Amino acid sequence: MAESGRKELQRALALSVFLFALNAWICHKLFVIEFTHLHNNAGAFMAISRFYREHWRDLAWLPWFDVGKPIEYAYQPLLPALTALLN
Repeated sequence: MAESGRKELQRALALSVFLFALNAWICHKLFVIEFTHLHNNAGAFMAISRFYREHWRDLAWLPWFDVGKPIEYAYQPLLPALTALLN
């Protein structure tokens, strides 16, 4: 039983790595271009990610939106945090 669970975990991990690599290959040009004309909320998302990167020691309060708010109310915390880590 443990062996089949381990194989499923390895298969899921391999598939996840493959899908990530495929997505990175498809949009590889987006990793190096400058975003200047954003007609959506991507600018706010990038600002929150930059805040995570530059103020990683004090992430309790985000002063930029609505005269400040707890950072977890500005956006879902995982995506900007991962962007800040990988950027």
